Amino acid sequence: MHFALVSILSLLVCSQTVLAQDNGSREISSLIQSSERSKVEPETLAETISGDNGDAQKPAQEADSGNKTLHTVLPPENLASTIPASDIGAKKENAQETGCGFCIDYDFKSALNDQPAPFRNLPQNNENAADDPPPTKSTGFRWGPAIRQSLIFLGIQHGYGLTQPKTRSALKHGAFFRDYADSVKAFRGWDDGGKFFTNYIAHPMQGSFTGFIQIQNDPKGMKQRFGKSKDYWNSRMKALAWSAAWSTQWEIGPISQSSIGNVGLYGKHGYVDLVITPTVGTALLVAEDALDRYFVESIERSTRNFWITIFSRMLLNPTRTMANLIRFKEPWYRDRPRR
Repeated sequence: MHFALVSILSLLVCSQTVLAQDNGSREISSLIQSSERSKVEPETLAETISGDNGDAQKPAQEADSGNKTLHTVLPPENLASTIPASDIGAKKENAQETGCGFCIDYDFKSALNDQPAPFRNLPQNNENAADDPPPTKSTGFRWGPAIRQSLIFLGIQHGYGLTQPKTRSALKHGAFFRDYADSVKAFRGWDDGGKFFTNYIAHPMQGSFTGFIQIQNDPKGMKQRFGKSKDYWNSRMKALAWSAAWSTQWEIGPISQSSIGNVGLYGKHGYVDLVITPTVGTALLVAEDALDRYFVESIERSTRNFWITIFSRMLLNPTRTMANLIRFKEPWYRDRPRR
């Protein structure tokens, strides 16, 4: 207790020496030296710290007739209550003007309450603490990152396609542009001969994934929560449009499986993927939004366990998890505040 008291009083001296006059400095030194053998009343110490101009005042009480200085030792647990918050703020402003770097960053009340100064402003229930600070440079759609992330995914898709012998063979034989045009013309009917899992599960997941690419690059859309609000559904319709554009490019665009691999030329090419990928994919995206609001957030409110939180986020939102990876974020990242 003695060491804590001396340390606290030493910090107070540091903040006052820049502001006090020569006489005030000598009086503060006298206060520290005398605190070991006598006591100072709490009211007296508060008066010592406070003051209109930051000047040190005498921490003493005059006896009725003897002019004797009486001192009392203030317990450390009561010291914080004697320091007015407004006074600490004033001292910090004065410290900034005088260039006392130590006084600028140090928070006396945080130290006295055993709370680390860097964390003193965080909400205790984490209701307003986002994973990352929100973007401040622009509030418009971020076209550059969105296109870049979509191209990264396109490269992954084609990279996998080039591991297949039929894709490499199609690139080696025939005229590129003529075969590409013939592949696009080969579109007919609904079915493309693919498996049920590929057409109705994997491709909708792809559509949901590309929809999240649009959402995570829309500063307004990324903050929307599942519900009846017009802003939410407008945002998800934009995600549907982005998913449809990406799916169309993948099927028949200039950098598609029709141009690289000539899928329609050497096999069936139906409309199933053009329709199912964006529509069912957006439905899956909305379902993940609902799971995130009503299940994941509920789990976050009921526990502070790190592993339970991140695994619930990833398992219940798989395509959002993949979209986080494509923008080089943690798989469990969220643009919303932690609940």
